[in-house]
Amino acid sequence: MNQELPTDLPVLTEVVDGDEPPLLTEVVEEAPATPAELPAPASTEPARTSEPPALTGVLDARLDALIIEHLLPRLEAAQHQAVTQALAEFKQALPRLLHETQDNPPAA
Repeated sequence: MNQELPTDLPVLTEVVDGDEPPLLTEVVEEAPATPAELPAPASTEPARTSEPPALTGVLDARLDALIIEHLLPRLEAAQHQAVTQALAEFKQALPRLLHETQDNPPAA
């Protein structure tokens, strides 16, 4: 299963539109690249930021303050709306639930 491919395989040199199959007209000979010929990766180290650590702390504090200032009120409003909606749905379903419980008492 691990057979080497022949080196004189034809290469498709142009794209053909329509129903006719493309014609392979040119043979390109390429020697497979050896590991020594492959370019080495630039670096495996993560990119370093040029900001001093104190500035990063200031940015973190500012971002925290902005989040609390702008997003916390919206979160509180959304939570209040969710609780209000859940209570309304429960109040609407309560009579039906009580009737079902009265009609089908739990077995003791």
